[in-house]
Amino acid sequence: MLRSLVACLSLLLLVGAFPVSADDMGGPEPGGTPQRRTRATPAPAPAPAPAASDEWKRNHVSVYLSSVSDDDFDTTEFNGGIEYEYQFMKYAGIGVQIEGATGLRNMVALVPIFIHPWKGLRFTVGGGAILDEDNNSDGLLRVGVGYRFNITESITLAPEYNADMYSLTDGAEVEHLFGLRLGYQF
Repeated sequence: MLRSLVACLSLLLLVGAFPVSADDMGGPEPGGTPQRRTRATPAPAPAPAPAASDEWKRNHVSVYLSSVSDDDFDTTEFNGGIEYEYQFMKYAGIGVQIEGATGLRNMVALVPIFIHPWKGLRFTVGGGAILDEDNNSDGLLRVGVGYRFNITESITLAPEYNADMYSLTDGAEVEHLFGLRLGYQF
């Protein structure tokens, strides 16, 4: 009995004698016998997406030209400097800025943190040191905002405003910097 059961199952599997609906049967061929339709092969799976590349350039070097004004906008001087930023994640970076002016201050060196919340918008918060024309030095806090435009894939132009806050020998000072950065990102 077991032999006959195995033989029947084998025969059913070989012949494919499972119930066939009319949809599975093709119409009569010109020769007259109906043919079993072959099932359509499934569409191939889509190719995996390419690995996500960085949507931002991690390194940015720029030269900075600006005007520096004191609290009351009485005195305005030329300011120039360089900046390097390493963008360690898409929305944040850290950098080094070194600037010099011709009168209000001799040199500024600071380490800012940059926040990139949306497209080219950039907020700056940083601390460092300022050296005035009498060679007095003090701590410095800089806050600023700017917008970086891509001229080409690697060349950028960024107008920005920064406020430098410090207190030297004659009390608290705030200097306003309106400037333009020309940069190269890689």
